[in-house]
Amino acid sequence: MAKSVLPNRVAILWYVAAWGVLVILQLSIVYLSTALPLLPTAIDGVFSTSLFALLGMPIWYITQLYQPGKTSTFNLVINQLTVGVVTVGGWALITEKVVTVLTAPWPEYGAFSSIPLATRVASGIFIYIMLSLVYYLIIYYNNLQEKVESEAKLQEMLVEVELNMLKSQINPHFLFNSLNSISSLTITAPESAREMLVKLSDYLRYTISTGTNNMTTLGKEMENITRYLEIEKVRFGSKLQYRFDIPEELLVCTIPPMILQPLYENSVKHGVYESTSEIIIQTHTWIEDGVLNFRITNNFEPGVPSRRGSGVGLTNINDRLKLIYRSDKLLKTQKHEGIFEVLLTIPQTKNGIS
Repeated sequence: MAKSVLPNRVAILWYVAAWGVLVILQLSIVYLSTALPLLPTAIDGVFSTSLFALLGMPIWYITQLYQPGKTSTFNLVINQLTVGVVTVGGWALITEKVVTVLTAPWPEYGAFSSIPLATRVASGIFIYIMLSLVYYLIIYYNNLQEKVESEAKLQEMLVEVELNMLKSQINPHFLFNSLNSISSLTITAPESAREMLVKLSDYLRYTISTGTNNMTTLGKEMENITRYLEIEKVRFGSKLQYRFDIPEELLVCTIPPMILQPLYENSVKHGVYESTSEIIIQTHTWIEDGVLNFRITNNFEPGVPSRRGSGVGLTNINDRLKLIYRSDKLLKTQKHEGIFEVLLTIPQTKNGIS
């Protein structure tokens, strides 16, 4: 569907202003070079230019139909020549007849205006060519803007799809182990099995409900982390301990949903799983210069062979952070003196995907 030549008030103002400038230029050139009376010169200039401005509107739609790259060069040239001859010829004849009538009270101007018909046609051809070029430039600019917007929208959709894929990578082993634990507890401790089943249900409900959200609050995220750790405590008992040092005022801070989950899974898998002694997962959170900081640590037993994993968890976090915040330097890990430490920073000036 062809777009309007004057889609809004701004376009109308620009269109009128451009033709107004042309009227002033034409009036100045004729008046200063011929010393003809000002009024008939103005009548000629205003009428001839206004008529071409009106005839120029249909040219916009024809130009859209015959664009370079969308039609053959032959059709493009034939179309422009045909439209140009009809437009310029009709404009020149109508202008000559009407201006002759309107300027009749000034015989000296009538004598002038009846001579340069060829000059008027030449100026009409020049105006037509310039108008067509301007239209093609506008069409090219509009097409370029549409392409940029389409690519940006497509990129945003791809980012959203990729984020949803990353968020959906729940560790299946956790679900299997949890269900196995519940199965065992139904025989040995039915009440504990019921409690664990409720926690697992709440955990999965939160995981699913945040699937379409780009951001959540730290408070909601930590509630779900607590559910996860409590479920794991059923399996590991007192061997798994956790402590949170999170100021209450930070619970309203925004973070990507499920961004912390892989960190605690990592602590359980490589800390609690492999240890015969108590493992403490500690979380310290603070905000500095508009950035929310996390330090998550867990002790581990040096010398114990580490469980080999696919490394999906930390890679998942890095990929998501890079997509959301355009940085791959927000997550750091290190080991020292029997402590595994994760440092995570989340800017608070970025509320979602840019």
